[in-house]
Amino acid sequence: MSYDITFTERELEEAERLISDLLQEHPKLNPSGWAYPIAYCDAHTTIEEVRARRKSMPRDHAKQFLKACLWIEKNLKRTEKLCTRVSSYGLKHIVEEEIGYIMNGVFIAAAIHCGFDYKLPDNQNGCQNLFFNLDFDALSESHGEILMRYSFDA
Repeated sequence: MSYDITFTERELEEAERLISDLLQEHPKLNPSGWAYPIAYCDAHTTIEEVRARRKSMPRDHAKQFLKACLWIEKNLKRTEKLCTRVSSYGLKHIVEEEIGYIMNGVFIAAAIHCGFDYKLPDNQNGCQNLFFNLDFDALSESHGEILMRYSFDA
């Protein structure tokens, strides 16, 4: 499937609404991943800049959110058990091979919207990545070469 898709204005507006709803429901969700805004502040980035990026996430990332949702629905199979073999950050690199650049937090938003359960890695309070309830074996079967390139045991 080609992900060189032109979305309608209506589809993009709906994606913006969905992302806005997810941001409202999940205060730790932001373009870079899963953490409160203060976690992204440093000598070069102010809290205002981080908050502005989060606020503009729906408008700036609607297209990639929609592409990620399409990719997830086609390629990931939900399971009862959380998979800890590949995090959202690893998955976003796999997705990028087919849909182009996507930020970790945008992938997380798409996975949550598509109905995946999630959790932070154990003992990783500062981590911005999540694990999802996905079938790693099915992903390995369809994307094993990419998984091996990123050092995941396929």
